[in-house]
Amino acid sequence: MKAKKGGTGKTAAGVFTQPYLIPLVIGAFEQAIERKIISQDQVTVDVLKGFSGGWGRNFYGISDLSTETIVLMNGTEVIQESFSGNGVEVVPFRRGQSTWSVKWN
Repeated sequence: MKAKKGGTGKTAAGVFTQPYLIPLVIGAFEQAIERKIISQDQVTVDVLKGFSGGWGRNFYGISDLSTETIVLMNGTEVIQESFSGNGVEVVPFRRGQSTWSVKWN
């Protein structure tokens, strides 16, 4: 029997994005700039760091001791159609679409 990500009752299934969080955030900022909702100069490294976890760590008083950085490459990765394991298949948001690639340093 194949199970799928889903909720029962009032539980929301949500949208699976974990491996593509940073590319999806960058894409959302790009769309906001194109639609003139925000300007390009408002999307700074500090904003990207905060949006991807820094503000949450600050709120909860958690120190960030990581020295990791990322390098972004535009449109070089395609979001997988699905992830399977342990009898579960998860279909990610925007599957099959090109997106930013992230390299961790």
